Amino acid sequence: MTATSMHPLAAVALVGAFLTVGVYVVAVLDHAVWAVAAGRRPAVRQLVAGPVHRAALLLVSAPGDTERTDAQGWALAPALLAGLAALALA
Repeated sequence: MTATSMHPLAAVALVGAFLTVGVYVVAVLDHAVWAVAAGRRPAVRQLVAGPVHRAALLLVSAPGDTERTDAQGWALAPALLAGLAALALA
C-alpha cells in the first residue's frame, strides 16, 4: 500500500461514520428550523439530545399496525403497471 491509500475496511467505516454524522446534523437542523418556524426558541440541549431521544423511543416502541391492503387495488395493479410500461415505451 502506498502512503495515500487506505485500507478498504477503514474506508467503509469512514463512509459509515460520515453518513451517521450527516444524518444526525440534518435531524438537528430539521428540529431547529421547525422550532423557529413555530415561533419557539429551541434549547441547545433539546436540539442536541432530540435525535438520540427519538431514535431510542423508536427502538423500544412496539411496531404499529398498517392498514389492510386494498383488494381492488391489488387486482388492478398489474393492468395499470402494464399500461404505464407501454406508455413509457411509446
